[in-house]
Amino acid sequence: QAAAGSAGGDNLFVEDVFSTYLYTGTGSSPTITTGIDMLGEGGLVWNKNRTDGYANLLIDSERGVGKYLSSDSVAAQANVTGNSFTNTGYVLGTDMGVLNSRPSTYASWSWRKAKGFFDIVTYTGNGVTGRNISHALTSSPKMMIVKRTDTSSGWWTWHTGIGTNYILLNSSNPAAGGGIVWNNTAPTSTVFTVADDANTNGGTFVAYLFGDDAIFGEDGDEQICKIDSYTGNANNVGPIIDCGFEPQWILVKRASGSANKSWIIVDMMRGLQVGADDQMLSPNSSTAEYDFNGFSLKPTGFQVTNSDDFVNGNGSTYIYMAIRRPMKVPEAGTEVFGVDVGDTNVPAIDSSFPVDMAFIKNVSSIGDINISSRFTALKSMATNSNAAEGGYSVFAFDYMDGIGSSGFNNITGWLFKRAPKFMDVVAFSGTGANPLS
Repeated sequence: QAAAGSAGGDNLFVEDVFSTYLYTGTGSSPTITTGIDMLGEGGLVWNKNRTDGYANLLIDSERGVGKYLSSDSVAAQANVTGNSFTNTGYVLGTDMGVLNSRPSTYASWSWRKAKGFFDIVTYTGNGVTGRNISHALTSSPKMMIVKRTDTSSGWWTWHTGIGTNYILLNSSNPAAGGGIVWNNTAPTSTVFTVADDANTNGGTFVAYLFGDDAIFGEDGDEQICKIDSYTGNANNVGPIIDCGFEPQWILVKRASGSANKSWIIVDMMRGLQVGADDQMLSPNSSTAEYDFNGFSLKPTGFQVTNSDDFVNGNGSTYIYMAIRRPMKVPEAGTEVFGVDVGDTNVPAIDSSFPVDMAFIKNVSSIGDINISSRFTALKSMATNSNAAEGGYSVFAFDYMDGIGSSGFNNITGWLFKRAPKFMDVVAFSGTGANPLS
């Protein structure tokens, strides 16, 4: 099958080709271990400072890790030293201090090249309108981003939800006519077509191609990406988008209507809590992470939960990309369960994996046993009480290796990771009806 065949002959999983990785700046040259082979297979790393207003910075294997672009800027690519890709992630050089300043926090998203999922193409423009550029995705792209790298240029973006039009990744503007970029021609499984602005004679370009035809997983039958569109209804009970899987990462942009609205990225690692604010970052803006209650995850997709035209303008078209949550069956208990006593560091209670659910208790005194999850972060319930859920501001889950921003010193934690055939967490709203009727 299209995406099967890792080095050991086993099927690929979403963990092999995509990662959200969170880290805190140290001021040194960090090694980011995502588990993805960026050195041997190639791909794209997209970094964003969460706490400060710094640019979205992109490095990739085709242009070389010594060059970066900013998705919120029209500027040409810039040179940097010290970066490198590894078989399990990447290393940031000291020149990339903007991506490792102490004590800022950062989000890093990695795409590995894989058939049906992601490809990168570089080319030099020849000025020919209607030129076909070959790619190796092996299926028709559902989204493409093209940027001229040698001089100032917009981030020309095509998406299956806007026909043959274009939309700019670096702008909040809606979609516009695609004749000057795509020659009003949709891409195929072997080529994409460019016109004047994406094929300037002598200019150098990079193209990122995203597909949703890759079938991965233990049985080789699981779609890991969905790229499509939805129509807003201006209701707090917004559209339910069926992806066929629960997403871990979602990109959304209003593509029609008179109001200009930013692109947004949300992901489960930074926070997509049920009934609470989601943590937003914008590809077209250097703005730090901000709160907005826009989405609720479902076992088979996501629902829009706000009437604001940012995500749900009545009759407006919204384009999106959603990537499936991790799907590997664990091979050892230590991959999905751990116990630790908290200290004064951050995170306070440590693990060797991202935690999805936890019990905590001060075992040296009488008191509650509290439980919380990534879905309900910053809140908790006491298992020895019938009281409603309450706020617990330090019960934070946005770390790769533990929980708790502070206040858990000498608190014992029992930590669990969601995984097939081991443990799951589901959040739902009651309807008062018998779900089996």
